[in-house]
Amino acid sequence: MTSQMPARARRAKSAFVSLAFPALLLGAGSALADKPVQPVLVTNDATAPVPVAVQGATQVSGTVTVANTPSVTIANSPSVSVTGPVRVQASVTPYKSVASVADSTSCAPQCYFHFSPVPAGYRLVVTYVSAQIAKAVDSILLDETLFIAQPYPNSGLISAPVTYYFEPGQTPSARLFDPDTSSSATLIVVLIGHLVPAS
Repeated sequence: MTSQMPARARRAKSAFVSLAFPALLLGAGSALADKPVQPVLVTNDATAPVPVAVQGATQVSGTVTVANTPSVTIANSPSVSVTGPVRVQASVTPYKSVASVADSTSCAPQCYFHFSPVPAGYRLVVTYVSAQIAKAVDSILLDETLFIAQPYPNSGLISAPVTYYFEPGQTPSARLFDPDTSSSATLIVVLIGHLVPAS
């Protein structure tokens, strides 16, 4: 009878601990639930700033680097304000056309030159005229409008920057007057410029 008492005491003690521990946890949980949520303040120095998600209107100063060539989507048709000068470069197509007369006596005294027509949808901007002419010729008339003179008498050459426009579908032309109908010379006229969209 005496030898069984310690075993019963041990079982009673174990049962007490088993019942008391869950009650202790429930009491602690209840105590934590009763406390209000407290704000947490995280401080970092400038070498390790806290990352934050940007919301609303944000002003960014300094240099901004966009890496990894990301795609950017602008939705809702926002208005964008740009301050300062904006340079817009229209797409241009180089233009060069050559017209020639092998023997000036075949056309003198009035020799005409016709060049490649301006394609539909484009405007031709002639920026340079270069020519090999007879020494007696003093100038070239471009499009029956613009006279381009020799740099000095009897030079036999013309090379001058110009700005002249031809509209879509037009065929540029030039004309020169050669008073010497007996002397043969090879005449060459070159128009250089670029084509730009007409609209």
